[in-house]
Amino acid sequence: MNRIARKLGLAAGALVVSASAASAQVSYFTTGMFTGCNVGSPAGSCLIGSGTDIATLSFAGAGTAAFPVSFGTPISGATLGTFTLSSAGTGTTNFSFAGVGFQLTINQTAPTSQTAMPSATITGSFQQNPIQGGPVTLSFASPTFLIGPAIYSIVQGSALPIRLPSTGGAGQVTDLQANINVVPEPSTYALLATGIAGLGLVARRRRSAV
Repeated sequence: MNRIARKLGLAAGALVVSASAASAQVSYFTTGMFTGCNVGSPAGSCLIGSGTDIATLSFAGAGTAAFPVSFGTPISGATLGTFTLSSAGTGTTNFSFAGVGFQLTINQTAPTSQTAMPSATITGSFQQNPIQGGPVTLSFASPTFLIGPAIYSIVQGSALPIRLPSTGGAGQVTDLQANINVVPEPSTYALLATGIAGLGLVARRRRSAV
């Protein structure tokens, strides 16, 4: 009886460990677009200002990225793309981003092929010469969202300050990052429940044998 109980205990323990170590490969690539910018702004960029005094906010999406993610141990700081803010001209123009919007598109290819399109508003302004003011802030309406079994949580909650350009208009890069976790599939929960039930059965057998 003790030998059988030990075997049951080992098997049940293995099921619990296997379930708790469940993981998934998360792969994606991203793109982005702006609204509310100057007419004629290039794709993936937002131009603000007039004449030779122009501020440019651009977004470069992340190429295909892949991470092994274990349930309960999220990947921290996965890059979703980068923003670059620069300015040109010699005036003292105040560049205001009031009314500018941004839509991020996350094309997930694993563990499921699905797409999410979280939207954000951009607020704030800065003066070009000398560089002052800010912050220019990107705020997502829903910074945490699901794509299939994957949970994405944009870093810094719903507000992401974008670095102002340096004096002279040189662009400053800001990474858009997220923490990524996975939700176990129903079969994983069933495996965990089976393992816990097995451990309970072993415990009862041992008590009965005493």
